[in-house]
Amino acid sequence: MSELPDGWIVANLDDVFAVFQDGRTLHQGWSPQCERAPSGSENEWGVLKTTAIQPASFLPEHNKRLPEHLAPRPQIEVFPGDLLITCAGPRARCGIACLVRGTRRRLMMSGKMYRFRMPEQHVSPRYMEFYLQTAQARLAIDVMKTGGSDSGLNLTQDRFRRLPVPLAPRAEQERIVVAIEEEFSRLDAGVGALERARQNLKRMRATVLERSTTGDLVDPEPSSWRTVAVGDVAEVSGGITKNPRRAPRANPIPFLRVANVPRDGLDLADIHYIEVFDGELERFRLRDGDLLVVEGNGSPDQIGRSALWTGIIDPCVHQNHLIRIRPSDEVDPRYLNLFWNAPTSMRTIQAQASSTSGLHTLSTEKVRAISVALPSISAQRQIVDEASRRLSSIGDVEAVVDDQLRLTRSLRSSILTAAFSGKLVPQDPDDEDAAVLLRRLNAERASSNGQKPAQTRKLRTRVPA
Repeated sequence: MSELPDGWIVANLDDVFAVFQDGRTLHQGWSPQCERAPSGSENEWGVLKTTAIQPASFLPEHNKRLPEHLAPRPQIEVFPGDLLITCAGPRARCGIACLVRGTRRRLMMSGKMYRFRMPEQHVSPRYMEFYLQTAQARLAIDVMKTGGSDSGLNLTQDRFRRLPVPLAPRAEQERIVVAIEEEFSRLDAGVGALERARQNLKRMRATVLERSTTGDLVDPEPSSWRTVAVGDVAEVSGGITKNPRRAPRANPIPFLRVANVPRDGLDLADIHYIEVFDGELERFRLRDGDLLVVEGNGSPDQIGRSALWTGIIDPCVHQNHLIRIRPSDEVDPRYLNLFWNAPTSMRTIQAQASSTSGLHTLSTEKVRAISVALPSISAQRQIVDEASRRLSSIGDVEAVVDDQLRLTRSLRSSILTAAFSGKLVPQDPDDEDAAVLLRRLNAERASSNGQKPAQTRKLRTRVPA
């Protein structure tokens, strides 16, 4: 931890708790029917999911109803001002902390959380929440995590209690909180404007795609337009089904999966291999200009998403959950891709994918039956050229917006770093030193429970001018 101003100290988190509770311990033995609340009152209660705890916000709607066999437990109810931190789960979730805000429903902490409270006269809960969001604290917490895999990590109580915290004088804590909130408010306003711009660009992109398929983007000869079925102007085929016999051994070939085909793009960062047997390569081999279509997805709006294969990997084959459309000479593959990603076309494809069973999936037969508005090949090329020009301009602006959004995230981190190194607000020599504050806190703790006062670390010197 860098040098801190006079009046600050570095303490362990354990030094500044008023209350610390482990959700896993508190949930043990929680089930006796004799503890049932009066009929109907349990409907007021919910158990927080760990997703309610976010780096910069508390989401009380992320809760589940109290199971019928469990009685409400007021001793694990969370209140505004409580600090919660996730103590188990995937790496991205384990160790996230936030301050509880107001809730309409009575909520209990889950067994995958720690809950702690600050003695507010000595330590600002909001100050502590902001500190736990810093890159410095996040790195220290990451080091504390234990577990065999990213999907099953734990933040042990003993380790977490030893987290070092830069503690400012109490009055300066409040000034820091106000300054951070003011800076974040300005950043949030900027982010809001950038997000609105991004949504406008998304609508502009959709408009270009839609107009590409209606004859409104350029002015081709109207009589050249006709409506045809995909199967009449393209070869439609499935791919290779993966099974144990296909483990790559003698003849491994790059193998595209659904994960490699986001909408209107290719993600080739993680390419798998599959065994291809004699005579299969030419049957399944992808060619430049093939359109790859996702046959099914858990999200209905992702069904039928497509991307144009550019031949960047050769040879390459594809799995059975990707449908290959190989256009004839009557169709420019780039135009077909524009058509496939236009809003009206997407709705048609989604409708085609639905079924009475509630499943949403495409098949080669369904794809062959989809109707395409098709102008002449020369008009298709005109449309592609104009659409590419407009989409490229939109993409350039989107890149600028994305850069600015990344900058705001970096600025947020820089503000927190400055705040907890004593550089965001000026120090006041009349403020009571944090060391005095902590000694009083420890004395109060010792007098109330007979514990030995916690030891503070050596004071740090003022940052050189």
